Amino acid sequence: MVATLGLGEAMCIKPPEFIIQSVGVGEPFITAIKISMIGGFVVGFPFIFWEIWKFIRPGLYQKERSATNGAVFICSVLFFNRDLVWLFYRFPFWYSLSNRLFDSGCNEQSYTFLHD
Repeated sequence: MVATLGLGEAMCIKPPEFIIQSVGVGEPFITAIKISMIGGFVVGFPFIFWEIWKFIRPGLYQKERSATNGAVFICSVLFFNRDLVWLFYRFPFWYSLSNRLFDSGCNEQSYTFLHD
């Protein structure tokens, strides 16, 4: 996404080179399970929040209910906005920074670009 916006040079981000490396025996399987669980929570968040809201709403007074109209919609929109900001703006920077720090074995010279 950064490459399509033309921000790669401005944000000092090179295209990532993915090298899949497994350290443990069951690590690829566990990683797939973790990604599936996190992705399922992200996609299912509006429904999960709606179910929690259906439990809480009957205990509210009428004045409180009218004050919280649209809470499920607003929370879902804000949740997805946060995810999109992370995906398109924060993650490329974080990925580039971690590549620069840990590609050279995390020695003292790998931190010098922070102080230039």
